[in-house]
Amino acid sequence: MNTKEISLIKDRVKALPAEQKVELIKFLADSLSAETTASVPMQFGKYADSGRPMASESDFRIAEWHPTDRDLNGN
Repeated sequence: MNTKEISLIKDRVKALPAEQKVELIKFLADSLSAETTASVPMQFGKYADSGRPMASESDFRIAEWHPTDRDLNGN
């Protein structure tokens, strides 16, 4: 599918009512989940020779999401 066809689909979706957009989202999510194959377990050490430093515990702490009350209330 080329970019022009995707743009046309996007324009048509904009005109849909909210209920039909939700139905379309569900259809797309279901079709994507049906395409996924069985998960493959991660392989320990797969990227050990990448030359990049290992992530530290502080890197993971920085990446954690710490929501505010505003985030949790949907504002």
